[in-house]
Amino acid sequence: MGAYNTRRPHQSLGGRPPVERFLLARTERLEVDEREDEPVAPSAVPARPSGVARWVDQRGMIGLAGFRYRVGASFAGEPVEVVCQNGLVEILHAEVLVATHAERRRPGTTTSTRSPRVLQPRAASTGMSVTRSVDGGGSISFAGAGYRVGRSWARRSVEVAIVASSVQISANGKVIRVHPIRHDRSKEYGAFSTPKGRPRNRKERAAS
Repeated sequence: MGAYNTRRPHQSLGGRPPVERFLLARTERLEVDEREDEPVAPSAVPARPSGVARWVDQRGMIGLAGFRYRVGASFAGEPVEVVCQNGLVEILHAEVLVATHAERRRPGTTTSTRSPRVLQPRAASTGMSVTRSVDGGGSISFAGAGYRVGRSWARRSVEVAIVASSVQISANGKVIRVHPIRHDRSKEYGAFSTPKGRPRNRKERAAS
């Protein structure tokens, strides 16, 4: 090395020659933990507690312990599982979480759920039914009243049946919508006497 690196002081090094910095760097050692990394066990995901089964009504709601919780109109007529934990009401459809709400309780109660029960998928009624065509707006007419089916069913045919005090609308054996009865029940006989609905135009009347 020349005098530049061995004896000449450098302002950037605090008035010391570079050689002293090189010697200092040699004496410093980086401490390295040479122990092999120990495998870390994945944290266990707590199991979801058992819930209770509910049917989603025509408004997209369910009832639980005297309170109403929203699921969504797209789930009307579908079975869901309701789980209460950590102050939340979790609603699952086909094991997928679709809605979460703050749990509401009545004074003096500790939980909203009762013992779980298994809810089987709802099949369409096998009783008397009639076929109706869904209009462009996604509705049908039955016994003089309109019932919503959904725009995705526009221009398609569905089956309509009376089940208990509800109007059940289904297709391919699966329930699409369930509505409370809004029509005049005295008109049901006329509705069932035209199983394919009233002809819409002269051509349809001639064919019938």
